[in-house]
Amino acid sequence: MIDAAIWFHDAIYNPTRRDNEARSADLATEYLSDIGWSDDACRRVASLIHMTAKHAALPGDYDAALLMDLDLSILAAEPSAYDDYVDRIRREYAHVSDDVFGAGRQAFITHLLARTHIYATPALFEAWEGLARRNLERERRVLTGGGYA
Repeated sequence: MIDAAIWFHDAIYNPTRRDNEARSADLATEYLSDIGWSDDACRRVASLIHMTAKHAALPGDYDAALLMDLDLSILAAEPSAYDDYVDRIRREYAHVSDDVFGAGRQAFITHLLARTHIYATPALFEAWEGLARRNLERERRVLTGGGYA
């Protein structure tokens, strides 16, 4: 089910819409049901996909925690790869002004850095937490110093 959630969680993605996860979950449910997955399994995959909207797993839900950690793995990339990711995100959101984009990134970064743990699974916390925090702090400094122009 984690594999299916990974495959489908961004199956429908349009940066101008706010219902991407819901639409992706619906697509996953339809497809998986058509190929014979049980209703319970389809509901579980849809639930996992919905959780990616807020990057928050329910306490004690290891599968969801793992999915959220994997979805945020780019934050722990080497700095040059992280910078490429930020550049790609900016291109995705070319339809918004630099000020709006910068404010949105700042809010996202602040939310993540306020967490006790960005990564919920012990192994990925140990492997990725430090680098992710350094990348996010570095991006915050760039944003504070003039944004993305």
